[in-house]
Amino acid sequence: MHGGLIPIVSYESSVDVEDEYGIILKDSSVEEIKTSIKYISNLPAGQLKGMAQKSWEFARKYHTRDRFSIEYRKTIETILNIHRNKNNNVHVAN
Repeated sequence: MHGGLIPIVSYESSVDVEDEYGIILKDSSVEEIKTSIKYISNLPAGQLKGMAQKSWEFARKYHTRDRFSIEYRKTIETILNIHRNKNNNVHVAN
């Protein structure tokens, strides 16, 4: 998306995509992928350019190294806190 690619992704990919600049596949079947590619390839050049621009803008705003670092740190801290809480709640029977 940083290169202005128009995303066609599955829901499971966990990539945030809006209708204005990409497609989220419902079932990721071969037929759905073909249909989505044909749909995108038949759009007017101006619309494709606009979608590519919006995709690029979204990536530049939300998919930065700084944002990744912040989210990664939060995730690791959450995992560590869960682990610590589990260890604190373990009681040794006498």
